[in-house]
Amino acid sequence: MIRREWEGDFVLIPQPEHARLSGVLAEHWGAGEFVRPEPWDEVLLATYEHDEGWVEWEKRPTLDADHFLVNFNRTPLEVTIDNFRRTVEKAYKKGRPYAAALVNRHAINVYELVLSLRGLGPEEEAKIHDYVSELEGRQAEIFRELAGQPEFERAMTDEAVHRNGRFVTVLDLLSLILCNGWTHLDRMAGVPMGEDHFGDIGVKWADPGGPDPGGPDPVGPGPVSPIGMCLELTPWPFSRDSLEGSAQGLRIPGHPFDTEEDLHAALREAPPFEMSFRVIPG
Repeated sequence: MIRREWEGDFVLIPQPEHARLSGVLAEHWGAGEFVRPEPWDEVLLATYEHDEGWVEWEKRPTLDADHFLVNFNRTPLEVTIDNFRRTVEKAYKKGRPYAAALVNRHAINVYELVLSLRGLGPEEEAKIHDYVSELEGRQAEIFRELAGQPEFERAMTDEAVHRNGRFVTVLDLLSLILCNGWTHLDRMAGVPMGEDHFGDIGVKWADPGGPDPGGPDPVGPGPVSPIGMCLELTPWPFSRDSLEGSAQGLRIPGHPFDTEEDLHAALREAPPFEMSFRVIPG
């Protein structure tokens, strides 16, 4: 669950809803050097559904150490791993094994990034290494199943899997920037632009009264109002002149809860909240 502070309350965006935004943005990918990855239908499904495994957990989320609803990037490691496992298998059970393999590759990208950050304890680091090995094994299983199917032959090379997995990860990041109002990032690196070319896309908030350029703590809520956000991208990767959309969430009181049951009751009674955004060329 993405948790953002606003007017003394919390705005909550479920992980699958954030992933849906990734897919909505991906639908319009393909301008100039930015070529759509292939097989497109599989890549697009993986982008839309890369967080479907959170559905079950988000029905009864937990509290953090301060008794607030735990933010997505502070969710216990065991929970995030289980949620990724479910996400991969949900795509696989739909009869879309290549899409499942790309969600799997996206998970590897995420945990390789986590391993590169400082502050992990030895136990957490060991768990992540074990899980990355598990993910690599699952990907190999899926590709053995797809072997001999001509439509996936080129898509299963190391280069193609890396490129397509990066696409899912980049669109995930773009949606996270929007949903969180993050201002600590000024670019998305390693964006696939063609079959053998990667580049960077600069990101900048364009709201006239928008965020403080200094930016917030990157793990905390951003200062951008969640209504009418506008983000500039340079260079522009989409086939339309601009993109507009929204994410559906909930609004709950911004105070701590005594128990998880109190939190769950507040979620059941929470009014809906719509976060709107616009993405434009820089």
